[in-house]
Amino acid sequence: MGLESDVNALTSEVSGTYLGPGVDHWICKLSGDGIFSVSSLRQFIDKLQVSIPGTSEILWSWVVPIKVLCFIWRAVQGRIPSAVALEKRGTLVNSLWCSSCIGMNECADHILIDCPFATQIRNNILSWYGVRSDQSSIKSIGDFLHFTATWGNCNSKRERFTAISYGLLWNLRRFRNKHLFRMEGTLVRQGTERIKSMVFYWLKHMGKNVICNWEEWLVSPFSGL
Repeated sequence: MGLESDVNALTSEVSGTYLGPGVDHWICKLSGDGIFSVSSLRQFIDKLQVSIPGTSEILWSWVVPIKVLCFIWRAVQGRIPSAVALEKRGTLVNSLWCSSCIGMNECADHILIDCPFATQIRNNILSWYGVRSDQSSIKSIGDFLHFTATWGNCNSKRERFTAISYGLLWNLRRFRNKHLFRMEGTLVRQGTERIKSMVFYWLKHMGKNVICNWEEWLVSPFSGL
């Protein structure tokens, strides 16, 4: 139903196909020599100039683990496995309600931005920053990434601010999964401290610059800058 034109087009294309002599082999049309390479694929994608809304705000920091950066890239597109996203993909879910607040449908923006649990932790982290922000302007992951990418005039502070912000989003997803699959809750204060300790670990072991000690870090994430 509704596929007749597609079937006819496929039949027409297949009817003109024939098998020739010799051994089958693949030819890559992206490169001049017919051999596939990642660089040739990358050049092809760049020529298309595909723009994904919101992804331009992602700062690819070398301090942040690649798996976290990939998560942020998927989250801003709404492609993390939330209840709403899974239902759209044809997966049977028990409920679309958020497992934490049971107040709204569970989509990417709700898990990481709108949920009261996420909002409380974000407020704690921003208070720790000493950053004053109009929370009413942050309604989506894209809004939060834009706020992060345009904050301040000091590159060193913005880089650290970015690492903490990405750690915040990454851990909110982990807290949600822990509650959903292990039936283990996370207190707001406990979640806030875990984010601080994880990002401190990133900066200490993956950063090129010497970071302040733990006590100074708890007072201000910008200590030593």
